[in-house]
Amino acid sequence: MAGLRLRHRTLNRLDNGRQGSGRPVYPPDPACDLSSYTDRYRLLFERLVRERLYDAACLISSIKGEGIHDEPALEVSTQNLTAAIAGRVAYIRGLI
Repeated sequence: MAGLRLRHRTLNRLDNGRQGSGRPVYPPDPACDLSSYTDRYRLLFERLVRERLYDAACLISSIKGEGIHDEPALEVSTQNLTAAIAGRVAYIRGLI
């Protein structure tokens, strides 16, 4: 019975990414305040590429049934992703 109570308390503490005090586990990024989902993803992808956690990323938005609507940033465009993939393939071919 004690194990069940402990587990229940742990789950409550982790529920919704909040600790028992009701505060977020990690503080929100002020750069995301009042921004759209597209802007948030653009910021995330740009940071991942700039910090070299990703070699490249691509962000496109679309309207259902209409295809590609927008590529909001050159740094995370299909053009850059395609170039990164081609560069990696050429590098690997050079190793063989």
